[in-house]
Amino acid sequence: MTNTPPPARQTDRWLEPGQTNALVVYILYLVGLVIGISGLVGLVIAYVNRGKASGFVETHYTWQIRTFWIGLLYAAISIVLMLLAVGSSAMIFVVSRIGVQWPIWLITVVGLVVGTTSTSWNGVYLAEVARLAPPGRVGDATAGSTFFTFSGYLLAPIIFALALPYVGNYGACFVVLSAIALLAVPALWRFARRPVA
Repeated sequence: MTNTPPPARQTDRWLEPGQTNALVVYILYLVGLVIGISGLVGLVIAYVNRGKASGFVETHYTWQIRTFWIGLLYAAISIVLMLLAVGSSAMIFVVSRIGVQWPIWLITVVGLVVGTTSTSWNGVYLAEVARLAPPGRVGDATAGSTFFTFSGYLLAPIIFALALPYVGNYGACFVVLSAIALLAVPALWRFARRPVA
């Protein structure tokens, strides 16, 4: 009886550097949209195999790593902006509930939070307007958008004051304002999904 070693285990080579492995990383990134940890596993695989492959596969590993970090940055920015949008609407609703029995310190805290959530978007907004403006027209675009934005700041209190006698109380007027702010969410969602030229 001879001692012959068992045959080497045949694998599908999905962990070894190459096309199959690069495809696995892409699949892990895609699954990462639902199960976040799989994207991190894909990143580790791409880091481990970068520098071990040849030709175009090597460039895929580099781009997979860059894609992960750029996607993470955009995800973080999106979360902050989403929290500001929801926080702004929620805080306007909280303002509608303020009554004479509220202590002044609590009203001050609510005012600070409303100011933070409702006005912190201005810098991001103007940066996006400047990015989308035609070359040489950044000043015109930002000035025009600021004019219309701040027209809302001017007209909203006037409309509020005119509506108050018909609505009957401040709370209902603030609820209407927060609802108007929430109406912008579907329009912004559609705009965000359009490709930028």
